Amino acid sequence: MTPLRIIMLSYERGFLDPQSQASARLMKLASEDVRITAIVLSDAGSVVGEDGGMVRTVAIHGSAPVRFWRAFRCAFKEVTRAKKAGERVVITAQDPFIAGKIAFYVSRFTNVPYEIQEHADYFSGAWQQEVPVIHGLAALAGKFFLRRADAVRVVSDRVRDRLVHLGISPDRITVASVAQDVTALLQHPINAEMQTVPTIIAPCRFVKQKGLDVLLNALAMLSKEGVVFRVRMIGEGAEGPKLADLASQLGIRDRVEFEPWMSPEKIWNDADLFVLSSHYEGWGRTIVEAMAAGIPIVTTDVGCVGSFFRPQLDGRIVQPGDVNGLASAIREQLAEKECRNWMATNARARVKDLPSSDELIKQQRA
Repeated sequence: MTPLRIIMLSYERGFLDPQSQASARLMKLASEDVRITAIVLSDAGSVVGEDGGMVRTVAIHGSAPVRFWRAFRCAFKEVTRAKKAGERVVITAQDPFIAGKIAFYVSRFTNVPYEIQEHADYFSGAWQQEVPVIHGLAALAGKFFLRRADAVRVVSDRVRDRLVHLGISPDRITVASVAQDVTALLQHPINAEMQTVPTIIAPCRFVKQKGLDVLLNALAMLSKEGVVFRVRMIGEGAEGPKLADLASQLGIRDRVEFEPWMSPEKIWNDADLFVLSSHYEGWGRTIVEAMAAGIPIVTTDVGCVGSFFRPQLDGRIVQPGDVNGLASAIREQLAEKECRNWMATNARARVKDLPSSDELIKQQRA
């Protein structure tokens, strides 16, 4: 069989660290018949040489225009080298924007197919509203490159349906959920009783996308009603200081703890309720982790909700940005013991239907 060379245009800095989980996934995807060049558009990192001839990882440094040009040249050279070696070539871009633009032009100059991956729900409308002018222009460019891609890979049915609505043929779209190893979390006991002061956790990046201001306002409503709880916001991000100020303004700063990232065991062992308040998601890794750990869930209607995660069966669902709805769903989960435990049990059973990493790798190689 003629070897396949996959040229990835990515932002995943983990590919530059041979000890990282991302690098391990890359090595698992590679084989004698599937060889990979990962071109990482990053302003930090170092070049990692070939590993057994199957994986080559290159870091692209510099300002945005410089990285664009360097990544284009690197991808062009990799295609030329692969063709001379008798390999079949496909280019895959991590998003439909800068990476997608590079993939498009390299594809046109070298006459090889290109694929775009969409891991986030960029065309939900919420992403464009974050920075209307810049994201609006980016969305127009993204649609152009998506419509001309030979294939599109998405992480959920929701994203697929969004792209079909944009005019992309469903025949060119493949749905492949995110690979997650939840084996250890499946051993976590489902606690029938909550702690005297229930702990609500929200592990995520502190960015506008996650709707944490909506969550804080919902919690402030519950606090005024006399509902007892404590909150652990676990993560990092530019919005952190603003969120701490908002918690103070709302009078709940003494109930909200801001903590850095930590191991999954430390995140989930102290949790009575998981809340995701995002405005949009492509998949939603933490939803799946909470399902596996048997933690009751409240989430907005984003990502895998409605396909993998079953509304009102695996947990409670509210619309993004709905403060009153979010407060009501949290109140109900805290108060209704039998219902929340039933949902948590359903959710854990559902996780067993999640495709294994080996199955997902087979899909990616197809």
